Amino acid sequence: MTDKSKIGRPSKRAIISMRIVGVYILVGAVWILTTDSILAAIIRDRDTLSVAQTFKGWVFIAVTGLLLYGLIRWGMHSQRESEEALLESKDTLRRRNAELAALHETTLDLVNRLDQNSLLDAIVARASSLVSTPHAFLYVVEQSPAGEPQLVLRAAVGRFAPSLGYTLKYGQGLSGRVWQTGEIVNVADYSSWPERCNDLDSMLIRALAGVPLFANGRIAGVIGLAHFDPASRIDAAELALLERFSAMASVALENARLYTVAQQELIEHERTEEALIASEGRYRMILEQAAEGIFVTDLQGNFLEASSTGCEMFGYTRDELLHKNLWDLATPEDIAQTSPNQAEISGGNVLVRERQAMRKDGSSFPSETSSKMLPDGRVQTIIRDVTERKAYEQHLEEHSLEQAHLLSRLVTAQEAERRRLSMEIHDGPLQSLGVSLLAYDRIIRRLERQEYEEMLHELRYARDITIGIVDDVRAILSDLSLELLNSYGLTPALREQIERFSQVTDITVQLHDEIDKRLPSQTELLMYRLAQEALANIRKHAGATHADISFCLEEHRITMIISDNGKGFDTSQPFRPQRAGENIGLPSMRQRIQDAQGGMTIYSSPGKGTTLTFWCPIPSSGAEMEPAAVTVTTPPA
Repeated sequence: MTDKSKIGRPSKRAIISMRIVGVYILVGAVWILTTDSILAAIIRDRDTLSVAQTFKGWVFIAVTGLLLYGLIRWGMHSQRESEEALLESKDTLRRRNAELAALHETTLDLVNRLDQNSLLDAIVARASSLVSTPHAFLYVVEQSPAGEPQLVLRAAVGRFAPSLGYTLKYGQGLSGRVWQTGEIVNVADYSSWPERCNDLDSMLIRALAGVPLFANGRIAGVIGLAHFDPASRIDAAELALLERFSAMASVALENARLYTVAQQELIEHERTEEALIASEGRYRMILEQAAEGIFVTDLQGNFLEASSTGCEMFGYTRDELLHKNLWDLATPEDIAQTSPNQAEISGGNVLVRERQAMRKDGSSFPSETSSKMLPDGRVQTIIRDVTERKAYEQHLEEHSLEQAHLLSRLVTAQEAERRRLSMEIHDGPLQSLGVSLLAYDRIIRRLERQEYEEMLHELRYARDITIGIVDDVRAILSDLSLELLNSYGLTPALREQIERFSQVTDITVQLHDEIDKRLPSQTELLMYRLAQEALANIRKHAGATHADISFCLEEHRITMIISDNGKGFDTSQPFRPQRAGENIGLPSMRQRIQDAQGGMTIYSSPGKGTTLTFWCPIPSSGAEMEPAAVTVTTPPA
């Protein structure tokens, strides 16, 4: 390549030619001035001298001609070299103009690309065209999932295109070295470079150059260009061009990054505005549709906003409320007892109070007020009308004593049932077990005395007692499980109960006016337990030989009558605790019928038997009966 400093200046050959001509002129002048006198001194003959002088002239002319011919040839060669240097300079200038035009076009193209992915592809394509190679790539510095920086292949052409997504660590390979040093790295034969990536050996890369891309003073990526032809190289001029291209590409990459950030901020701003509008719309909808009155006030309590429900709650229009203060909605008594607590609200706490609120017409109602400071410094107050809640609380308070009484009666009924069960076990299986123990003691003594026949008799006796114990326990379990009652109803269960009762006591019991349909489970259980208690009392206290049970079923009421031919009793004080058996008999029946909102009468006199009459309403399906005071009637004897 010709140096620009040589263009327009004399060449070395021209300078030498001029020096030779000067020397020749000087030598020729000396020759002309000295040869004649020298020849005249040497040659005496005039003819010979004339010939010598003539020969001298021809020699001078010949030497001069040869010199001029050489100088002309030398000048023509110098002129040809100058012309070639001028043409080479023009070609270099033209190529540089083309390069500058290409860089200018590339710069305009890259600057106009604001999408980062499109820009990366354009940078790779332009770089490959500048150095006339179809194989180029671009790594971008990104964060790995572990949070470490790494190079990621984000754009590529040629043989590198299938490797998109390939990653390099800091200092790894040629691109990692460019990232590490921040300088251009040019390798003439990558396949023999000792720091190459071994997993790229199969690509047979020859010449490879890497140029850094900068952003904010730091390396943002690496442009790489490669030749796979062993004869191809990336020279210094191309590297210089790539360096200038890299500077412009870095500017374009930074512009794209700033544009992406600006676009993201713009999108986020638009989303925030949309969310704010949507939130305000939802707030307005909640404000208008909420069942509570929602108000917004300043710290002094002056209304700024009011919901439709709040306006209706107090009987004001929205315009009327916006000219009032929150304390205008409180009764004078409440204002006197309560003072505003701005410090507590300003501290971010939620202030909840119950107060009497006053409507426009002067009427008042109980309310619950909840106040909280909003982010903009205003105060949101929610007022709830708690009239119904207060009425319900009062209703619960009024019924608390009744519920406690019900619980007490339930506990009493449970205790009575436990006492009845304990007496059943005491009078039945427990007594039999005591007898069986005595029998087993006699068996042991018979065995010791070897009285085997008597021992066999005692064993049979003990076996019969054990069978009786099993029957008694089975009967108690049957009374507890009520399987027959739950499965088949009141009449079959009473029949089975009467049959067992007659077998054990030898008291005949007659069942009249049987019920042929199912009743609500609680009614069937009530009648069954009452009959069970009545038969137990007859067995223990009546001394009867016969009893009758009859029913009268009406639309919403059932009546059960149980009578016996026993000894009867004085009815003037039927429920005195000191009467034997009544603690688990008549009081228990009284409690049961009272819980069922029913009634009970006792007709009895000494020596004339006893008649018990029970009645109670039949609840509808799924309904719960509320207990009422029981009516106990005792007719005169």
